[in-house]
Amino acid sequence: MASVASLSGQVRVICGDDRGHMQVQAGPVIGAVYPTAAGCRRQGRRGDLLGPMLDAIDAAVGDPLILDQLVPGAWYGLRQPGQRRIYEVTRAPDESLAAIAARIEDSKHGGRQIH
Repeated sequence: MASVASLSGQVRVICGDDRGHMQVQAGPVIGAVYPTAAGCRRQGRRGDLLGPMLDAIDAAVGDPLILDQLVPGAWYGLRQPGQRRIYEVTRAPDESLAAIAARIEDSKHGGRQIH
């Protein structure tokens, strides 16, 4: 199990039956899980996967969830305390490809480019 406090930046997460992305800033609070990395960078509320997962497990905002570390720095899984879960994880993305994709996405939306 990973401590959210030790994470920072964007990570992939398995949220119920869906795969998405979440931004970790500080502390053990998960505000939203987005279906795409671009949505996570924009931090919009459209497409949030966390709300439907909480509804499906009859949990509410503020209820505890377990964050399982699947691939350090890349993949994490969310589940209810006491629930057993088997995750199917794809390999971690190549860091250079992820950086290229982020630059392309930022340039499409007028963000600053990093060279």
